[in-house]
Amino acid sequence: MLFGRFWTMIPMLAVAGSLAAKKICAARCGHAADTYPAFYPVFGKRVIIVGALTFFPALGWDDS
Repeated sequence: MLFGRFWTMIPMLAVAGSLAAKKICAARCGHAADTYPAFYPVFGKRVIIVGALTFFPALGWDDS
């Protein structure tokens, strides 16, 4: 039971160790900088779209 419950910890710890060992590099072209004026409107629209897509299946459910 313990093996079945905790087997996912090994790959997670391996990925975390790999990410922790990476060097920090400067931001390059193609990265979304939050200082760009259009960042927040675009981010807000994405949040609203994902939230709406989450609730659309519940709106279409017919219990009758």
